[in-house]
Amino acid sequence: MVTGTEPDCENPAAETCAPVNQSANTPGIWNPLPWFDTVKADGQLGNIQSVDHFYTEAKTGTLPAVSWVVPSGTVSEHPPAPVSYGQSYVTSLVNAVMKSPETGPRPPFFLAWDDWGGFYDHVVPPSVDQNGYGLRSPVALDRPVTGPAGAATVGAVQVLLTSTAHHRFWSGIARDGIDALVMDNEGRLSLSGLVIEREQAEPEIAWATSDLFGEGAPRRQFLGLVRRAGSLRWFQSPAAGFDDPVFTELADRGVRVSNAHVNGIPIAEFVMRAVLDHFQAAERWRRAQADREWSLHDFREVNGSNWLVIGLGSIGGGVARRARAFGATVIGCRRQPGAGDPTDRTVTPDELGSVIGQADVVVLCAPATPATRGLVDSRFLAAMKEHSVLVNVSRGTLVDEDALLAALNAGRPEAAILDVFASEPLEAEHPFWSHPAVTVTPHNAAGGVGRYGRQAELFSENLGRYLTQQPLLNDVTDLARAGGSPPERGQR
Repeated sequence: MVTGTEPDCENPAAETCAPVNQSANTPGIWNPLPWFDTVKADGQLGNIQSVDHFYTEAKTGTLPAVSWVVPSGTVSEHPPAPVSYGQSYVTSLVNAVMKSPETGPRPPFFLAWDDWGGFYDHVVPPSVDQNGYGLRSPVALDRPVTGPAGAATVGAVQVLLTSTAHHRFWSGIARDGIDALVMDNEGRLSLSGLVIEREQAEPEIAWATSDLFGEGAPRRQFLGLVRRAGSLRWFQSPAAGFDDPVFTELADRGVRVSNAHVNGIPIAEFVMRAVLDHFQAAERWRRAQADREWSLHDFREVNGSNWLVIGLGSIGGGVARRARAFGATVIGCRRQPGAGDPTDRTVTPDELGSVIGQADVVVLCAPATPATRGLVDSRFLAAMKEHSVLVNVSRGTLVDEDALLAALNAGRPEAAILDVFASEPLEAEHPFWSHPAVTVTPHNAAGGVGRYGRQAELFSENLGRYLTQQPLLNDVTDLARAGGSPPERGQR
């Protein structure tokens, strides 16, 4: 392969390559191969009928040079054309050739050195003719060819991610053979810095990050592309839970799905803050400050209290450890109790009814499954201790909300701290908003900023595993396909 440093355009950063007068000493303009069905006999133009025909000709080195076909279909020798058209076209063409049945077990890559070749792959043709054209026979390569700064890598694996994740983390994740397919907040796509249409995107990997759930984020467009992309082979979720039907849909069509257990820290801290806020009646201090009133009051202590944590995954385990550090006695509940559980005692779901009445604080951290749907019903609530507090940071479907409202009105439990709801966002007219015993937060307990870095670390590790065909961390493909749940790894 011949290497060089001169691009075809005089200005490598130009968005278009304007027509120039050709000579042996003048760089050529943008002039890539056209689509197969638009190739016509016209001067240099060949008559390529199919991908197989193209590759057969390429292997023998007899493929003729061709000219640019503008989007309108007009054949022109030297048209002014956006660089992104040619970049996207050549990448698509190479991908098509790679999928040809004639490519064999080791997919090749090709370059056809005409005047477009220098710009695309930053390679100077080994010679030029009297008109300034380079060699017109293709060269077969057995590895990706990286273009100039900002250009896509021919035949590279496309990773779909948000512009936020790309800006913050891509420099530490990027590696050879990988191209960033970036979606901005308007849903627009760019491939290695070049704007492309959605139909041109061929993501093999989709990395979903927590910023997708923020205000103004392109969540609908991102997941829409994920669901439509036939090229997708792996989806990395930012959450521990995967009760969203999208995950089952992906797994059913053969896409590998992996989840993330990176939210346990902020959720556990949220639970401790929320319980302390209630125990210490902190709203009385806030009210007194607003009234400029020096007012003292006694309050409950976490030390010596009893907690029941249902679900001991990354979230429940984090809650249990922190509560015990405050001096609480913690009873855990999980399907398979173990000697290493971060609790004073662990019971199975069958034993749950015998311990509900012992708890001053009940924290729901179990995943949403058919077995946990409606777990907190009128019977559960009636068994709760007087002056107890219910905290739900799992899923709204674990709680019978009508039964909870009735129980709160009756005074047991004393309070409910709810970050999740059966229907989200919570309807403006829902009685939870104004109920004096309810604290409402908008599914925001996982909002710690450290989760972004942990997501990037996990994805980088899994990306290396994917590229080397090793098992993925947190691979829940089979569980998603079966509509089941992970073995108590938390839910978020």
